[in-house]
Amino acid sequence: MMLPDPATLWHYAVRYPLFALLALIWAGFILDFLTCKILRPVFGIHPRRFLSLPAIFTAPLLHVDLAHLLSNSIPLAILGFLSGDLLPPHQFFLLLFIAIGGSGLGVWLFGRRAIMLGASGLVFALFGFLLAYAWFSRDKHALFYAAAAFLLYGGLLLSLFKYRPQISWAAHIWGFAAGILAAWWLTAYAV
Repeated sequence: MMLPDPATLWHYAVRYPLFALLALIWAGFILDFLTCKILRPVFGIHPRRFLSLPAIFTAPLLHVDLAHLLSNSIPLAILGFLSGDLLPPHQFFLLLFIAIGGSGLGVWLFGRRAIMLGASGLVFALFGFLLAYAWFSRDKHALFYAAAAFLLYGGLLLSLFKYRPQISWAAHIWGFAAGILAAWWLTAYAV
């Protein structure tokens, strides 16, 4: 079986960034499973440990188990599709960068002492982005997508105020804040 050449893979990743991100997340889960979970201490976020800062961008690729992976993948696909449909590709890449970076930095600064994994911060960032982008842009498509996101995932807002020790509250709240920041940035400065 021949693997596609890297240029072809890069072309598809640029053209379909959400699909590429989901493929990376699933590949990270499979690789972590096949290596008996030895990737977690290396690529997970260790809050307030300086050498763990690069893990801000790798932690969303790893998940604790299949239920954790599915509970992030499905809303990530839906909210990512809605967000990606509102923005040109270069702005969608910027949104993903701000979402992952903002959520991860919040976890690094304020997370509990544990190895932090998962893409839930990214899910909350996309949710926050959709709500805030509708508010800032007043675009009818953005308002429709925000309403759809709220109807599907409005319960996410309640989880911001409900502390559960096994779930990263820091990822959720800072992801949501990063999504709002991204919406403001992309409407105010339209890069």
